[in-house]
Amino acid sequence: MNDADTRAYWWPYLAILLATVVLGAVFYDLDAFEALHEFTRQHEDWELHELIPLALASIFGLIAALIVRSGQLRAQISRRKRLEADASWLAERGCALAQGFHYSEPMPVLSALNFFERNAGRIAAGEPVAVETVSGSKT
Repeated sequence: MNDADTRAYWWPYLAILLATVVLGAVFYDLDAFEALHEFTRQHEDWELHELIPLALASIFGLIAALIVRSGQLRAQISRRKRLEADASWLAERGCALAQGFHYSEPMPVLSALNFFERNAGRIAAGEPVAVETVSGSKT
């Protein structure tokens, strides 16, 4: 990862940290917890004090979900970078055709032969060719 990528990666986290610090300072200055405590005591019949643990649990749940999703996204980015490197390696060696999980589904032999016959001109010219999968969608 170069310097520009590193800065782009960390910028949102630094912005969130800064916003958290500013919001915390505002809450501290306004004595927000005392105001919330007073409000819940004034409206005891509403049972608002039961919402505070629910809000805290929700925050922890959201943080856990963000951590899991962040890991999934990092893994996906890593896979895509490897795929791009593989495709570049093949292209540097003059390979205009490639079959694999990321390029297309495996084809039965007869389907592959039909595909090559239908697209022989485009393949010879080195043009990209959409592959029709078994399910009928194009990749």
